[in-house]
Amino acid sequence: HVTSHQGKADIPSLPPDIMSIFVDTKLQSVVDLGGDPVGARVLGYYKPQLDQTPHDFWFVINRNRPENKDADIVIAYLKQTETLSRQKVTGIINTTHLGRETTVDDILKGDTFAADIADMLDLPLIYTVGERKFEQELKDRLTGSFFPIDLYMIKPWELSEAEGGHFAWLVE
Repeated sequence: HVTSHQGKADIPSLPPDIMSIFVDTKLQSVVDLGGDPVGARVLGYYKPQLDQTPHDFWFVINRNRPENKDADIVIAYLKQTETLSRQKVTGIINTTHLGRETTVDDILKGDTFAADIADMLDLPLIYTVGERKFEQELKDRLTGSFFPIDLYMIKPWELSEAEGGHFAWLVE
C-alpha cells in the first residue's frame, strides 16, 4: 500500500484512504511525504493514530541534492522534520543518485555520507537504494542493505529523437 503527498498542491493533504493504514494492521504501507516541511506538518495531523500504531519513520537522503550538501544541514533538516511531524525518525535511507547518470561511485559516496549521519544520530542506516543493475557491483560494499529498484519513468530528454525524445514535442 503506497500513498504519496503532493507537496505542491494548494492545500497539502493526504488522500482519505490513508486512514486504512491505521485500521488494517496487516497492511505494510509506505507514505511518501515529499521530503519537505509541508509534508512533515501534514503527518503531524495523524499523531494520535500514529501513537497507537507500530510504525517506522525513515528519513531519506540523496547526497546529490543541494539541501544535503553537508551533514550539519541534513541533521538540522531531519530535526525540523521531527518537530513538524511530531514523530521521531527511526532510521535513515540513502537514495543518492543522479537519475540515469548514476554510477556505483555515486551510490557508494551516498552510502558513506548517510552512514556517517546515521552514526551521528545513533540511528540505523536501513537501506541504500539503487538501480538493480548495480546490485552485484555493490555487493558487500555498502553499510546499508541494498534495496534494488527498477526505473520505469523515462524523461523526454533521455530518449533519442527516433523514440520521440529531445523535445520533439516542441512546436517551432
